[in-house]
Order: sequence, then C-alpha cells, then structure tokens
Amino acid sequence: PVSEQAINFCFTLGSNCPGLANEGAGAANIRVSPLGDGYFIGDDPSVEVANIEIMPPGFEGTAPETFCLTASTDGVQSFQYVHIIHNKCEISSARASVGCGLNAISKMRAVATGSDHTCSVLGDGTVWCWGANDKGQLGDGTTDGKVTFATQVVLSPEMGDAPLDQVVDIQAHDTTQRTCARRLDGSLWCWGDGSDGVCGDGSSSSDPRIHPVRVRSISTYFDAFDDVSDFALSEKNSCAIAGAKKTFCWGKKTYLLGRGPEPSMDSSIAGIVWIKNANDAINSLPVGFDHIAMSHDFACVAKKDTSADIYCWGEFSDGYGEVVGNVWSDLEEVKTLEGGSKHLCALVD
Repeated sequence: PVSEQAINFCFTLGSNCPGLANEGAGAANIRVSPLGDGYFIGDDPSVEVANIEIMPPGFEGTAPETFCLTASTDGVQSFQYVHIIHNKCEISSARASVGCGLNAISKMRAVATGSDHTCSVLGDGTVWCWGANDKGQLGDGTTDGKVTFATQVVLSPEMGDAPLDQVVDIQAHDTTQRTCARRLDGSLWCWGDGSDGVCGDGSSSSDPRIHPVRVRSISTYFDAFDDVSDFALSEKNSCAIAGAKKTFCWGKKTYLLGRGPEPSMDSSIAGIVWIKNANDAINSLPVGFDHIAMSHDFACVAKKDTSADIYCWGEFSDGYGEVVGNVWSDLEEVKTLEGGSKHLCALVD
C-alpha cells in the first residue's frame, strides 16, 4: 500500500475492447482503491485520481498506444489496486493486467521509452517492459512482441532466471531498441539490440540480448567498471561515470567514444575517455565528475560544483575530451544533465 503521494501511471489503449468503439474521443478515467481487484457491485470504494477527457491528438484507436501521466493520491489513505476505465470498459490491476485493449501498471518509480518499447521500474525495484521485442527489448528471454501487456525483465538461466531487481535508474533512447538499468550495487545492465557493442558486454555480435547483460571494462588497464553513479545513451554509444568518478564510453567506433578520430581498442566494453594536451600527449579525462549526458553528435560531463569546467567530446573535438568552459558559475549546484538531438540541458540551483 502507498499513502498520500504522487504516483506515475502508464497504460496502453488499444482497439479490442469488446463491443465498444475505441475512438480517439473516448475518455480514460483512473481510480485507486483500498480494496480488492474484483469488479464492484453497489457502492464503489475507489477514488478518482486522474481523468483524460480527450485522447491526445493523432490517437485513432486502431493500434496500441502508450500514455503516461502523474496522478496525485492525496486523500487516499492506502490503496492497493488501480482501476482504469476507458469507454465504459473497466480493468483492475495490482501490478499489470490485460483486457479491453488496456494495460495498467501501478506504483512506478521511473519510465524509459525507446523507439518502439517502454520499460518501467516499479516500487519494488523490478523492471517491466512492453512493446516491440524483435531485438529482445523486453528482456524477458524471448523475442516475442508483447504490445498489449507488460512483462518482467529477468536475468539469464545461468543466473537462475531471477528478476532484475534493486534497480534505481533506467534509461532508453528514442532511436534505440535497447535499455540500460543501474542497480543499487552500482552495476549497470543492458538488454535489447546488441549490435556494435552497445550493450558493453564484450561482444559486438548483432544477436539480441534477450536477458540483461552486465556492462564491463578491461580491468587490467582501467579501474573495474563498478560503482556507476550516472550514465547516458545515444543511438549507437553509451557512456557512464563509474569507479573513482572516471568517465567511460562504449559502443560503435565513433567520435562519441572519446578515444580519438580512429579508435583502435575494443569498444564493446567500457573504456576511458581521453584528452589531448597542448603537446599532443594523450591522457585520461580528469576524474570527479557527477553528471553525464549525450546528444546525437557529442557528449559532456559536469560536476555538481558550478565553478568547475565542463568537458565535452565528439566530432567537433576530433573525438577527444575538451574543456568547453563554464556557463553557470553564478549558480550553486548542477542537479542533473540531459541530452537532446543537438543540445544539452541542465537542472541547476
């Protein structure tokens, strides 16, 4: 049970609600209840927490589409079940369920959306995904599509088919068919499309990673890849701050690896980002960064301390880390850094 806090809800509207037209003008009503998951006869104990009067523009109801919103549960002392009504067709769910072309997952902590799939971290730290699965995007050990319901991400049979749990952060990318998640112990796990070494497991095979695989590094040359504190994804590359707050990247051999214009080392595992000094000597990027973000063309790292320099790399810097200056020295603290297509944004105090 959850009491008096904002809850994220995601649900999928489809076109198979029996006997009812699932038209774009239909309303969706979200309610929470302290009672069981059965249908009600007589008094309805549930409380409305959100209502969508008109479906978003472009929704035609002819194919499943996912919508997410945050609903306040103020005044609901304790609830266990979520009820969603769409065009008078109701479904109840404690975690995830299917019916009437509609799927509900309650008590979400985070949501990540890829090009054709969505994943969510629930309050218990487990991960559930739905959508396309031809590249193993759902991480459930199959490549079977499950557009209309959520499936739990599980580790490989060698790891006992255990659920991927204790997840504290999750990310996808709007052009990718993979997802990565950081666990409480600081390890980083990825699944889905594994081409070009983007999953960081030491293999450049294009075979789908149908179970999460752990990102690793060459421990004989670099600090062991653990204690991940932040990470970011682009279409064919990923980067993270790990270990003693060092900056690592892996994936396709592009400028985004941060290892010069023609990277020669294995890029299917995490490697340190390089910087070239005035004498053309190559060194690793300075340590101590707190935030990392990627766009399609470049990546940047920043410290919480707003007086510290920002470093970026990409084609503009010939693939080496480069100081780009300081843009917020009059502020107190950098809270987070996020990347867009051609730009970065920061949340600062």
